[in-house]
Amino acid sequence: MARFLRAIAVAAALATSVSAIDPPRPPTQPVGGGERLITYQESRSGAFAASSRAVSWVDGTDDGRYIFANTAGLVFEDIVSGESETFVPASALPADYRDYRIRPDLKKVLFATNDTKQYRHSFFADYQILDVESGELTPLVADQAGDIQHAEFAPAGDAIAFVRGNNLYLNKGGDVTQVTNDGGPDLFHGVPDWVYEEEIFGDKKALWFSPDGEYVAYLSFDETGVETFTIPYYMDGQKTAPVYPRELDLRYPK
Repeated sequence: MARFLRAIAVAAALATSVSAIDPPRPPTQPVGGGERLITYQESRSGAFAASSRAVSWVDGTDDGRYIFANTAGLVFEDIVSGESETFVPASALPADYRDYRIRPDLKKVLFATNDTKQYRHSFFADYQILDVESGELTPLVADQAGDIQHAEFAPAGDAIAFVRGNNLYLNKGGDVTQVTNDGGPDLFHGVPDWVYEEEIFGDKKALWFSPDGEYVAYLSFDETGVETFTIPYYMDGQKTAPVYPRELDLRYPK
């Protein structure tokens, strides 16, 4: 009996200790001084989601300068001072551009428009060259039809390397030179095949300029000896899964 009473006393002491450590909890959630609580619908609407914007560092300018797009157009901002400056006004931007690249001397901008997604990183598009001073837009290729696979400025000079029909081209001051001419469904120049895009590079290009812009290195991929593998696309850009997935035949080494 004495042992039983001692056990009860120890249990009571422990309960008192826990009560002293655990502070009393308010009966309802804190409101933070606001006028009302948010509703479940508001919590799911995205109204309280974090805001974000895509920025890119600008080469050839003062350190700490980046560019981003907003309703004003393409805007430079200094990360140190916080000062901003409109580089290209919204009125001069192509209406449906997907991507853009700035020439290092800031005189021209290359816009990808009329794009069609291919794989995770790659897409086909038209490319327009904007003269920043005059505001004039010029097509990269006169007969382009949403079929340019990649285009980029050289780091110096006025050259643009681009890939079309799996062949590499150079545009210098409007004069276009075809570098390769045997590209096709199984031979890629300057762009990766699906395997290298998805699993190796994580990018849609396989070409690189020299720092002075005088040379360009590129990879070629010959898939004629690689067998075809059928991959089902269960979600092909739709919000609702199709009844039957699209099947894509790809060269895939095993």
